[in-house]
Amino acid sequence: AAIVSRCGKIERVALPGPHFKLPVVENVDYFTTQKIIYETSEHDDVSKADYKDTPVDTSTEDGQQVSIRYTVRFQLDQNKLDWVALNLGQEAQIVERVVKTNSRSVVRNLARRFRAQDLYTGNVFDFQKDVQASLSASFANNGLILDEFLVRQITFSEEYVNAVEQKQIENEKVKTEEYKA
Repeated sequence: AAIVSRCGKIERVALPGPHFKLPVVENVDYFTTQKIIYETSEHDDVSKADYKDTPVDTSTEDGQQVSIRYTVRFQLDQNKLDWVALNLGQEAQIVERVVKTNSRSVVRNLARRFRAQDLYTGNVFDFQKDVQASLSASFANNGLILDEFLVRQITFSEEYVNAVEQKQIENEKVKTEEYKA
């Protein structure tokens, strides 16, 4: 899609397909109508995302440090493209001003509402659902459509992982002793 402007004033939104423009008089700014992927990862070279960033470091409700990697798939709302162009700018600016800012903040703050054990043992879908709901509203207010928010990986501190493993080993030892008795 494209925003056609004359002397800096937006004249019209040209949706995909052939259109005419007045040479020299009208300027055209292009916006993708495809889905865009923003991803946090420690290895930028492996990711095929359109926009890459570092993982979000935060803590859980019970104070455990975690690093969260996630993917956000979204697209521009064609019905609000003129507003988006006027208020947010080009695609890279939209990603920086809305997608990156909102997703990192929401992930960081919502993770603090969950206990580490819940995120470690599989309650990740509730966390993911809460983040998606929060981001959907925020994105809609900014002329974006959130397709999906996906948690790819939550990394816990080595001490926490070792403590969980030790607890599991102790539980297995207790069960083994009970069976022997």
